[in-house]
Amino acid sequence: MLPRSPRILIVEDEKLIGWSIANVLHKLGYDTAVITCGKRAKEILHTTEFDFVITDLHLPAFSGLEIVSDVKKMNSHIPVLMISTLEEEEIHTLQQQYNIDYIIPKPFDLTQITSIVQNCLEYQYAAR
Repeated sequence: MLPRSPRILIVEDEKLIGWSIANVLHKLGYDTAVITCGKRAKEILHTTEFDFVITDLHLPAFSGLEIVSDVKKMNSHIPVLMISTLEEEEIHTLQQQYNIDYIIPKPFDLTQITSIVQNCLEYQYAAR
């Protein structure tokens, strides 16, 4: 059992997708924040502690890769899941280049995201 509700930042410019992810994670007991703009996400990352970050690759103002880079500079142990429309080969290259923990292609099933988040955070808390 987790000691507190883990905080998850969701950076997604498509509001319905961001809200859907947040809604399902909230129902599972996670504390979620949805940001639709890369610039605002970069600001909130410096003022709020998150346990997990989900970001789209293509965002207004900043790329999801810049979000990943900021997260990993602040704390390399924070897991990042990126949502992307890239092909498999491009995904593998980005994952290695930017130390992205998980990348799932669009379209996706919400159970993919919930499974990754739950497994990752439970493992992290068990390791503490």
